[in-house]
Amino acid sequence: MISLQIANENGLTSEIGETQTENGISVTLKEILYDQNNISLGLVIESEKELDEQYFKAGMDFTINGKLPKGSTGSYGEDILSSTKRTAIQEINLTEDMPDQFELRLILHGEEGESWYFSAPVNRISDVHKIAANHSQTVDGVEVKVKELSIGQTGMSLSYESSEKETDFFQVLSIRLAGVFKRKTCFD
Repeated sequence: MISLQIANENGLTSEIGETQTENGISVTLKEILYDQNNISLGLVIESEKELDEQYFKAGMDFTINGKLPKGSTGSYGEDILSSTKRTAIQEINLTEDMPDQFELRLILHGEEGESWYFSAPVNRISDVHKIAANHSQTVDGVEVKVKELSIGQTGMSLSYESSEKETDFFQVLSIRLAGVFKRKTCFD
């Protein structure tokens, strides 16, 4: 991912460099970036044998200070360099307030039952500015409450709550939410 690469070039990532080998497959947790409430992990995977395209499925399981967070989303993606080497990025987006530092434990599972375990201390990058927005708006039955805007060297995040009276909330949310921010983007 380009943002992780740029963060690394600017000295914002924590270099880990820990390698675990299981069944002839070496997984290296290369670096971690923790900003606002997002964690980005960079991995290098090298194998003695060819790996199927979906060998690691959806990525890593994780805990923070030994517990699962109450709310999170994320993604996992790989760049296949050859049949035996790839790089991967795991993104974890946390929806609850997080401490400035914590212990992150990770487990990556392989297609043949392998497991790679990592543990690393994580520190939030400094110089993240939070702006209280406290702005609410309702459009077409969707109420959006923007709580806070965080801006740092790695980007921006928006903390909001939304609700509506219709029962098929997720089907209409993206269309309506886009309309809310097209109609009014100033938080005064």
